[in-house]
Amino acid sequence: MRRRGFLVLAAIVCAPPAVADDEIASRDCTATVSLDYFQRGHRAQVELAVDNPYCAASNGGFVIEATVREDGVDEPRKLTFAETWQRDDDATVEMTRLYPIGDNVDLLRIRIRKLTCYCAAAAPTTGDP
Repeated sequence: MRRRGFLVLAAIVCAPPAVADDEIASRDCTATVSLDYFQRGHRAQVELAVDNPYCAASNGGFVIEATVREDGVDEPRKLTFAETWQRDDDATVEMTRLYPIGDNVDLLRIRIRKLTCYCAAAAPTTGDP
């Protein structure tokens, strides 16, 4: 079963985590993630595309949340997997990942949670040549 999703989240950082000197947490850094997923036996295959139209060099992270239902169990179960992304230019970041979801389960859905985005600081300019 193939499913598609699209998620747009703004990374508004009130108290940013520790960030390297060459990065800045920015309210203008808004990443989007589109995804396509399906079940392959005991694994979920997730194809992701991360884009950020506000700054070229950027990075961040997100959590993949997979909801599965085990055979014979009424209540669905959630599995989480942490991911990071990075780019040096304005090209969309494309990834394909396989996540273990267990045996004898049905994959119900995949969602993106806790999307973060950080713009790389612009290179400092020097004085006159």
